[in-house]
Amino acid sequence: MEVKYIQLDINNKHKYGDINVNLQVLEVIASKATLEVDGVASMHEKITKVVTDAFNRNHRSGVNAEIIKNGIVIDLYIDVKYGESIHKVCKKIQENVKQAVYNMTFLEISRIYVHVANIK
Repeated sequence: MEVKYIQLDINNKHKYGDINVNLQVLEVIASKATLEVDGVASMHEKITKVVTDAFNRNHRSGVNAEIIKNGIVIDLYIDVKYGESIHKVCKKIQENVKQAVYNMTFLEISRIYVHVANIK
């Protein structure tokens, strides 16, 4: 599997070298930021290992980050707690993930797709 890195462009007066971040780091940040939101029961393992191996994709912990032509896209697969407003929970997840990724990497996320897979 090809490992993709994204280069951070931090405007420092003294440039010592490049900073590259693996996309899996963004997935970890997004997963932790998602689990901080009230109403999220858990991350959902969306695709079985057989399917991911067939398509040569590494979907782990219900998060997938990709670099596309227009920027970075994050897909989140979650289980929501019963009785919670799905719309409010998903909106809060999008805000939380966007802010967490920006705070840690100064990267702007183009799209954050939240897929509700189950109610627990």
